[in-house]
Amino acid sequence: RSVRSSSWPLGDSSVTQQEFFELVLSVLEKLQVPYMVAGSVGAMLYGEPRLTNDMDVVIELLPGRATALVEAFPEDEFYVPPVEAVRDAIGRRGQFNVIHMGSGAKVDFVVRKETEFAREEFFRRRRVVFSKRLQCQSASPEDIIIAKLIAYREGRSEKHIADIRGIIAVSGQTLDWGYLQAWLRKLGLSAHARQAGLIASQGRGNAYMGKYVIVVDDDIDPSNLDEVIWALTT
Repeated sequence: RSVRSSSWPLGDSSVTQQEFFELVLSVLEKLQVPYMVAGSVGAMLYGEPRLTNDMDVVIELLPGRATALVEAFPEDEFYVPPVEAVRDAIGRRGQFNVIHMGSGAKVDFVVRKETEFAREEFFRRRRVVFSKRLQCQSASPEDIIIAKLIAYREGRSEKHIADIRGIIAVSGQTLDWGYLQAWLRKLGLSAHARQAGLIASQGRGNAYMGKYVIVVDDDIDPSNLDEVIWALTT
C-alpha cells in the first residue's frame, strides 16, 4: 500500500522534478529508512543551482524492508524494480532507481558501501532544509566535496568541479578544512584536489563573479592566512 499523501499532485506529466524528489524523501521519512541526499542535488543544498537529471540518495535498507519501499510507489505512476531485484542490490551494496513515468524524473537509491569513508560520511549526515515544505537528511558539504573528488578521479567530468566550486563559493567560510585535508590525504586525493582547483579557477563565464580559488600544497592549512600567504610568496 502506498504511504504517500493524497495531497501530492502526482499522476500526470505536470509534476515537477522537485515535487517528485520531495515525494521520494517523504516516503523514506515515513518508512524510517536511514538515508542521505548526496551527489549533485546534495551539492546544491550547500552551493549553487544547476540542471541535473536525477537525485542520488544513499540508503541503509534491510532486505526485509524492500517490499514496503517498492509498494510505496504505485506501479501505474512509477517504474520500480521488483522486490527481488531490490534485495539483490542490497546484498551486493549496489543501486537501483525509481522513475516517475509521467515526468521522467529519476532517483537513484545507492546502498551504503562498507568502506571507512562511506561509514564516516553516513554517520556525519545532517538535517537541512530541502524546500519550503520539507527538511531532509543530507551528506555534509565536506563529504560531498570528497565524494565529488572521488568521482572526478574516476571519470574526469567537470560537472563535479562545478559542484565543488559552488559549495566553496557559497559555504566556504563554514567548511571544516582540517577534516577535508585529512580525508584527501587518506584517500590519495590531494593531487586531484589541486588539479580540480586549477580547473575551477579557469571556470567559464561569470560563475565566479570576481572570486578566486587559491590551491595550496598538502602541508598548508587553508584556514591559516599566514601559511597561505607564505605559500603564495615562496
